[in-house]
Amino acid sequence: MKLDVGCGPYKRAGYIGVDVARQPGVDVLGDATRLPFAEDCVDHIHTRNTLEHIPAIFDTLREFYRVGRNGAILEIMVPHFSSYEYWRDLTHIRPFSVFTFDHFDREKMKINALPDYVPGIDLQVVRTVLHWWDPQQVAAKRGFKRIMLKTLDGAINWLANKKPFLCERLWCWWVGGFVLVTFHLRVRKPAVW
Repeated sequence: MKLDVGCGPYKRAGYIGVDVARQPGVDVLGDATRLPFAEDCVDHIHTRNTLEHIPAIFDTLREFYRVGRNGAILEIMVPHFSSYEYWRDLTHIRPFSVFTFDHFDREKMKINALPDYVPGIDLQVVRTVLHWWDPQQVAAKRGFKRIMLKTLDGAINWLANKKPFLCERLWCWWVGGFVLVTFHLRVRKPAVW
Protein backbone atom coordinates (compact mmCIF):
# COMPACT_ATOMS: atom_id res chain seq x y z
CA MET A 1 0.00 0.00 0.00
CA LYS A 2 1.20 3.54 -0.84
CA LEU A 3 -0.05 6.66 0.95
CA ASP A 4 -0.01 10.32 -0.07
CA VAL A 5 -0.41 12.03 3.31
CA GLY A 6 -1.73 15.59 3.22
CA CYS A 7 -2.44 15.24 -0.49
CA GLY A 8 -5.25 17.79 -0.74
CA PRO A 9 -6.56 17.85 -4.31
CA TYR A 10 -3.12 16.91 -5.72
CA LYS A 11 -2.95 13.20 -4.92
CA ARG A 12 -0.07 11.33 -6.53
CA ALA A 13 -1.26 8.72 -9.05
CA GLY A 14 -1.33 5.17 -7.67
CA TYR A 15 -1.47 6.33 -4.03
CA ILE A 16 -4.21 6.41 -1.40
CA GLY A 17 -4.86 10.06 -0.61
CA VAL A 18 -5.05 10.90 3.10
CA ASP A 19 -5.99 14.34 4.40
CA VAL A 20 -7.86 15.97 7.28
CA ALA A 21 -10.38 17.65 4.93
CA ARG A 22 -12.71 16.08 2.38
CA GLN A 23 -11.83 17.30 -1.11
CA PRO A 24 -11.16 15.82 -4.57
CA GLY A 25 -8.27 13.34 -4.40
CA VAL A 26 -8.78 12.46 -0.74
CA ASP A 27 -9.66 8.79 -0.33
CA VAL A 28 -9.34 8.53 3.47
CA LEU A 29 -9.98 11.17 6.08
CA GLY A 30 -7.21 11.04 8.63
CA ASP A 31 -4.78 13.04 10.69
CA ALA A 32 -1.05 12.43 10.13
CA THR A 33 -0.64 11.92 13.88
CA ARG A 34 -3.31 9.16 13.96
CA LEU A 35 -3.44 7.36 10.62
CA PRO A 36 -6.39 4.97 10.26
CA PHE A 37 -4.22 2.03 9.11
CA ALA A 38 -2.86 -1.10 10.77
CA GLU A 39 0.77 -1.54 11.81
CA ASP A 40 3.28 -2.63 9.17
CA CYS A 41 0.95 -2.29 6.18
CA VAL A 42 2.49 0.55 4.14
CA ASP A 43 5.34 0.26 1.61
CA HIS A 44 5.67 3.94 0.66
CA ILE A 45 4.55 7.24 2.18
CA HIS A 46 4.74 10.42 0.12
CA THR A 47 4.07 13.81 1.65
CA ARG A 48 4.63 17.18 0.02
CA ASN A 49 4.41 20.55 1.79
CA THR A 50 2.65 19.05 4.80
CA LEU A 51 5.04 18.47 7.71
CA GLU A 52 5.90 22.16 8.03
CA HIS A 53 2.27 22.73 9.11
CA ILE A 54 2.06 19.99 11.77
CA PRO A 55 2.71 21.01 15.40
CA ALA A 56 3.07 17.40 16.63
CA ILE A 57 5.92 16.41 14.29
CA PHE A 58 7.24 13.67 16.61
CA ASP A 59 3.78 12.06 16.78
CA THR A 60 3.64 12.15 12.97
CA LEU A 61 7.02 10.44 12.63
CA ARG A 62 5.99 7.79 15.18
CA GLU A 63 2.85 7.18 13.15
CA PHE A 64 4.72 6.92 9.84
CA TYR A 65 7.05 4.43 11.51
CA ARG A 66 4.14 2.46 13.00
CA VAL A 67 2.25 1.95 9.72
CA GLY A 68 5.41 1.47 7.63
CA ARG A 69 6.74 -2.00 6.97
CA ASN A 70 10.38 -2.73 7.61
CA GLY A 71 12.11 -1.25 4.56
CA ALA A 72 9.23 1.11 3.68
CA ILE A 73 10.27 4.40 2.08
CA LEU A 74 9.16 7.79 3.37
CA GLU A 75 9.44 10.52 0.74
CA ILE A 76 9.10 13.85 2.50
CA MET A 77 9.20 17.13 0.55
CA VAL A 78 9.24 20.29 2.68
CA PRO A 79 10.45 23.91 2.49
CA HIS A 80 14.16 24.42 3.11
CA PHE A 81 15.02 26.91 5.87
CA SER A 82 16.39 29.33 3.26
CA SER A 83 13.18 29.31 1.20
CA TYR A 84 11.19 32.46 0.59
CA GLU A 85 8.20 30.09 0.27
CA TYR A 86 8.66 29.03 3.88
CA TRP A 87 8.82 32.54 5.32
CA ARG A 88 5.89 34.01 3.37
CA ASP A 89 3.28 31.51 4.67
CA LEU A 90 2.10 32.25 8.21
CA THR A 91 0.79 28.69 8.63
CA HIS A 92 4.33 27.25 8.45
CA ILE A 93 5.56 26.15 11.87
CA ARG A 94 9.09 24.94 11.09
CA PRO A 95 11.65 24.98 8.29
CA PHE A 96 13.96 22.05 7.51
CA SER A 97 17.68 21.58 6.92
CA VAL A 98 19.23 18.81 4.83
CA PHE A 99 20.35 17.36 8.18
CA THR A 100 17.01 17.55 10.06
CA PHE A 101 16.23 13.83 9.80
CA ASP A 102 19.71 12.77 10.95
CA HIS A 103 18.11 13.01 14.43
CA PHE A 104 15.96 9.96 13.62
CA ASP A 105 18.61 7.77 11.97
CA ARG A 106 20.17 5.56 14.69
CA GLU A 107 23.50 5.24 12.88
CA LYS A 108 23.85 9.00 12.31
CA MET A 109 22.79 9.67 15.90
CA LYS A 110 25.70 7.54 17.18
CA ILE A 111 28.28 9.05 14.82
CA ASN A 112 27.26 12.67 15.48
CA ALA A 113 26.20 12.30 19.16
CA LEU A 114 22.69 13.57 18.37
CA PRO A 115 19.87 13.56 20.93
CA ASP A 116 17.24 10.82 20.73
CA TYR A 117 14.04 12.84 20.28
CA VAL A 118 11.79 9.87 19.51
CA PRO A 119 13.02 6.69 21.22
CA GLY A 120 12.02 3.49 19.49
CA ILE A 121 12.04 4.64 15.88
CA ASP A 122 14.81 4.34 13.29
CA LEU A 123 14.49 6.16 9.96
CA GLN A 124 17.58 5.66 7.81
CA VAL A 125 18.42 8.71 5.71
CA VAL A 126 18.84 7.19 2.24
CA ARG A 127 19.04 10.40 0.21
CA THR A 128 18.45 14.12 0.64
CA VAL A 129 17.95 16.45 -2.33
CA LEU A 130 17.97 20.25 -2.34
CA HIS A 131 15.75 21.94 -4.96
CA TRP A 132 16.64 25.49 -5.98
CA TRP A 133 13.36 25.72 -7.89
CA ASP A 134 10.17 23.71 -7.35
CA PRO A 135 10.24 20.77 -9.84
CA GLN A 136 6.50 21.16 -10.50
CA GLN A 137 6.94 24.82 -11.40
CA VAL A 138 9.83 24.02 -13.74
CA ALA A 139 7.72 21.35 -15.45
CA ALA A 140 4.84 23.84 -15.89
CA LYS A 141 6.97 26.34 -17.86
CA ARG A 142 6.98 26.21 -21.67
CA GLY A 143 9.42 26.81 -24.49
CA PHE A 144 12.68 28.68 -24.05
CA LYS A 145 11.81 29.70 -20.48
CA ARG A 146 11.49 26.05 -19.47
CA ILE A 147 14.77 25.08 -21.17
CA MET A 148 16.69 27.92 -19.48
CA LEU A 149 15.15 27.37 -16.06
CA LYS A 150 15.64 23.59 -16.23
CA THR A 151 19.31 24.03 -17.23
CA LEU A 152 20.06 26.62 -14.54
CA ASP A 153 18.09 24.70 -11.91
CA GLY A 154 19.86 21.45 -12.80
CA ALA A 155 23.32 23.02 -12.53
CA ILE A 156 22.60 24.73 -9.20
CA ASN A 157 20.97 21.59 -7.76
CA TRP A 158 23.93 19.47 -8.85
CA LEU A 159 26.42 21.80 -7.16
CA ALA A 160 24.36 22.14 -3.98
CA ASN A 161 23.77 18.41 -3.60
CA LYS A 162 27.48 17.60 -4.05
CA LYS A 163 28.29 19.48 -0.82
CA PRO A 164 25.06 20.17 1.11
CA PHE A 165 26.91 21.20 4.27
CA LEU A 166 28.81 23.96 2.44
CA CYS A 167 25.65 24.90 0.59
CA GLU A 168 23.76 25.50 3.83
CA ARG A 169 26.70 27.21 5.55
CA LEU A 170 27.71 29.53 2.70
CA TRP A 171 25.55 29.56 -0.45
CA CYS A 172 22.18 30.08 1.26
CA TRP A 173 23.43 33.18 3.06
CA TRP A 174 25.56 34.72 0.30
CA VAL A 175 23.61 33.94 -2.87
CA GLY A 176 20.08 32.96 -1.86
CA GLY A 177 18.05 30.01 -0.83
CA PHE A 178 16.56 26.74 -1.96
CA VAL A 179 12.80 26.33 -2.23
CA LEU A 180 12.48 22.70 -1.16
CA VAL A 181 14.33 19.76 0.30
CA THR A 182 13.29 16.16 -0.31
CA PHE A 183 14.14 13.38 2.12
CA HIS A 184 14.07 9.69 1.25
CA LEU A 185 13.99 7.76 4.51
CA ARG A 186 13.84 3.99 5.04
CA VAL A 187 11.94 2.49 7.96
CA ARG A 188 14.23 0.17 9.92
CA LYS A 189 12.51 -2.14 12.36
CA PRO A 190 14.17 -4.80 14.47
CA ALA A 191 13.68 -8.39 13.29
CA VAL A 192 11.15 -10.34 15.32
CA TRP A 193 12.13 -13.96 15.95
